[in-house]
Amino acid sequence: MSPQRAESPSPDRNGGLFRAFWRWHFYASVIVIPVFAMLAVTGLVILFKWQIDPAFNPGVMTVPPPAFGAPASPSSQEAAVLAVHPGATITAVQFGGEDRTTAFTIDTAEGSTRTVYVNPWTASVTGDLDPASLPSNVATEIHGMILFGQIAQTRLFTDPITGSDFTVGSIGDRLIELAACWGIVMTLTGYYLFFKGRTGRLRRVASGARGALMRHRHGLVGVITGVWILLLVGSGLPWTGLWGTKVQSLVTGSGFSLWGEDPGATSTLGDRLDAAGTTSAPAPWAEGAAPLPTSGAAMGPMPGMDHGTTQAAGGVAGRVSLDSVVSVAMRDGLTGPYFVLYPSDKEGVFSVLADMWHDRSTAAYTDTTLERVVHVDQYSSAVAGRYSYADYSPVAKVVSQTIAMHEGQRFGSLNLVASALFCVTILVLCVTGPIMWWRRRPKGSLGAPRGAMPLRARPWLLVALIALGIAMPLLGLSLLVVFAVELLLLRRRRAVPAKA
Repeated sequence: MSPQRAESPSPDRNGGLFRAFWRWHFYASVIVIPVFAMLAVTGLVILFKWQIDPAFNPGVMTVPPPAFGAPASPSSQEAAVLAVHPGATITAVQFGGEDRTTAFTIDTAEGSTRTVYVNPWTASVTGDLDPASLPSNVATEIHGMILFGQIAQTRLFTDPITGSDFTVGSIGDRLIELAACWGIVMTLTGYYLFFKGRTGRLRRVASGARGALMRHRHGLVGVITGVWILLLVGSGLPWTGLWGTKVQSLVTGSGFSLWGEDPGATSTLGDRLDAAGTTSAPAPWAEGAAPLPTSGAAMGPMPGMDHGTTQAAGGVAGRVSLDSVVSVAMRDGLTGPYFVLYPSDKEGVFSVLADMWHDRSTAAYTDTTLERVVHVDQYSSAVAGRYSYADYSPVAKVVSQTIAMHEGQRFGSLNLVASALFCVTILVLCVTGPIMWWRRRPKGSLGAPRGAMPLRARPWLLVALIALGIAMPLLGLSLLVVFAVELLLLRRRRAVPAKA
């Protein structure tokens, strides 16, 4: 028996389907491998940002905590920032836990955005950085758009489907979304190939056939990793610029809304966080799409409230102090460390967040059910609005949990280790797949396995493809392209006369 026949599946009644799925697994891999390899590398950087970012900036983002003593007041830490950067506008502050410094985001008098780090014990500035230069922020931008930096924000036109700006970065976003859709195809076809071809594969391994062991191990890794691929693709699609934006707009206002129903307590938080320069920390899930309350329309003063120091927050006359804002959050039951967004205008509010995004010492970091935001009137320090996980829609709650798993933040260190291993196994698959193709391909050929999709013989396949194409429009459009290429190649093969 020739080596080629030894590599081929048994010619049973499912042989055509096996070869067709093998061919489509190849197509999916061509689209998926470069994108998934990028996502795995950047994902590892994001998972370990608490170690990587401080290592690149020693003495700035972390300080050894003293053996005893209380942290300096928020207002005194704020004053240290304004003393070093007179004329700056403070837009946000993240109070750190454990050994992390307090991070104030400012717009300087020259118009640049900087993050100023303050030792919370001594109220002394340890340094300032461009937030966009942090490894985790660069990785996050690449993870979401492939491109990063100012060029990614360059507007090209208005997207006719979503109605939002289509930027240079949107091109990368669409490529990632396309790869995510084809990742589903790659995983499902991979499962079929693994289980349907296991007998022949094990026989080839036992006979010592060339490349059989790598193929078997590739399948074993893939069958385990596939579960995570489907989970992470499902939790990642809601963030995409086309599918995610369109689905969110369609279901907003219904019980199936991905974003929570907010009775006035949240937010244009996403836009405000972007403006504050915190690119690696989006708004908490389900807290990003509804209008914010305004100062002057508050619910009334908190019992026993005092305004703390007389220093107005951010040095803006008429505002309450940062001490007072933090005190309101504490008395309202919000657990720290807090992320505080400053008002963006005279009608704005302070938004105090305890969520899964900003500091790993916050209880909500590992338990998203504890996510809360409290909005504080900037003039009276009264609570202007509240919003929490309990107010999320049912679908938003589910997605919130899957996002937490996507970020490696559930079930303690187990989730983190599993997510890191997942990234590594993705890279293993992205390396072994092309190696197997390179070894098996006929010289001078693309090397795609032969086998047309038997849509006439199995109408359920056509129904499944149409359903996937409608549910994921980018996948649907790409399927049309693939079928067109297939048709052209088939006609070309038929036009070439067979050799005598």
